[in-house]
Amino acid sequence: MGHIVASFCAGFPLRRILRLHTTRPSMATAKTMRAVQYAGYGGGAAALKHVEIPLPSPKKGELLLKIEAAAINPFDWKVQNGALRPFLPSKFPFTPGVDVTGEIVEIGPEINSLKKGDKVVSLLSVTTGGGLAEYAVASSTLTALRPSSMPPVTAAALPTAALTALQALRSAGVKTDSPSNPPTNILITAASGGVGHFAVQLAKLAGVHVTATCGARNVDLVRSLGADEVLDYKSSEGAALRSPSGKKYDAVVHCATGVGWSAFQPNLAAAASVIDITPGGRAWLTWVLQKVTFSKQRLVPMFLSPERGDLELVVGLLEQKRLRTVIDSRYPLEMAEEAWAKSMAGHATGKVVIEISNNPLLDRRLASIVLYLLNPEATQNATPAACPEHPSPPSPSPSPLPSSSCRSKPSPSSLFSSTLPLPRLPNLPLPPPPRSSPSQSIHSHIPPSSLPSPASQVPFSFTLQNPYQSSTGFSADGGCREGLEEGQVQEPESGIQQVDLNFELEHPGEEEEDYEEVFVLTDEWREFFAKSEAKRRMSKQKKNNQKR
Repeated sequence: MGHIVASFCAGFPLRRILRLHTTRPSMATAKTMRAVQYAGYGGGAAALKHVEIPLPSPKKGELLLKIEAAAINPFDWKVQNGALRPFLPSKFPFTPGVDVTGEIVEIGPEINSLKKGDKVVSLLSVTTGGGLAEYAVASSTLTALRPSSMPPVTAAALPTAALTALQALRSAGVKTDSPSNPPTNILITAASGGVGHFAVQLAKLAGVHVTATCGARNVDLVRSLGADEVLDYKSSEGAALRSPSGKKYDAVVHCATGVGWSAFQPNLAAAASVIDITPGGRAWLTWVLQKVTFSKQRLVPMFLSPERGDLELVVGLLEQKRLRTVIDSRYPLEMAEEAWAKSMAGHATGKVVIEISNNPLLDRRLASIVLYLLNPEATQNATPAACPEHPSPPSPSPSPLPSSSCRSKPSPSSLFSSTLPLPRLPNLPLPPPPRSSPSQSIHSHIPPSSLPSPASQVPFSFTLQNPYQSSTGFSADGGCREGLEEGQVQEPESGIQQVDLNFELEHPGEEEEDYEEVFVLTDEWREFFAKSEAKRRMSKQKKNNQKR
């Protein structure tokens, strides 16, 4: 038997700590798994679907991994957009994702270097994908052991981005295995991105001079990675790609898009090369023209050719703390659409990673429970929502805490329905915005049709995108305590009010597993969501008016 303990603390900042003890069937009894797929080309994040599919089986030279985390790469959504049509995907529906880390749970024939129970990092086949799922089949030739000290999120971010950076530098003539390269000046564009931030660090380990471009907000970050010169790509100097020291570039690792050969040429040394990791049609045309004209300055379109030795190399550098991973954002599997959209937006700082908890209580259903518990009376007495920009007649603001009536428990079966949806809400990065004057009365309602009974209406909405920073272990800040009676209110020294609610769920015949998380909600977030809801309604109303 498992139970859910939900602790809600009011005040600023308002913190909710959910400690969830639940059960999970073992892999021996599981026949299906959760996965995220798309059924055709195009559609972006909206085309991703959460499905249950059969567990894959490893063949000769393959491993079955229980995935702990997976990273999203631009390659993933470019394939969805048809960049390699009709070659990739090999078939539909397709489970995207190639950068993964997890535990080996089954080994195919003829594998001696790895064993069941090993924690590994792996690069999956681009033809089969499979990373956005609870389990995936990986080739042993592209799998490396993951040190016990390395967090899953960090490991998942490595394969594609770090190996691309490594091979791009080698293509540029940099000896990545030696810090004694001849004096070399290298330009790295989009240096705060997934590939770029690894390229800066690997180039500095090789002892070369690095000039890097990035957005203004990431200048300090890129400088901290070791770059000698950092340019805001929107500044006049950055747009012209001129080195502040006046140096000509011996090589360029080009990680950005929308910058043509003509922008680089005035700043290149006589025999310089531009390694383009995102080549388009124009890049290939330039490459052909340079070949036939025997140009000493070269644009080199690059595609990753991964090797296990390189993967083990970057894993080792990370373990030795000679390399570090920058994580832009972390999402649960059930918010894969948000992670996908974040990557597609093209402004991620570092890597976008999806954490896969292997927990049957989906994050979206957990979110719906939280929403319900914040005001259980709303399901019976709620009225249509009023937003700040479209006020309705005054009415008492719903309390951010459950009232004393929370002693009556809602039906667990209705809350944990596999079909329970959660409305699509905007992303909100951490940390929350600086505190202004609290606005306790500002709130927004989810429309009654969005959630089925009993959670048909809730006092305000929120998203689970990165309100937590640790997917394993109990992350407590001391504000909430255990051991209270059901519905009991306690006033800690800090003046934060606490209410504990208990729900019991039975899962006979299954082994028990702990799953613990931390969520944060502030008044600023409420205001943010209220304004977002108002903007959404105005946009919808405008579209309806245009149709008329």
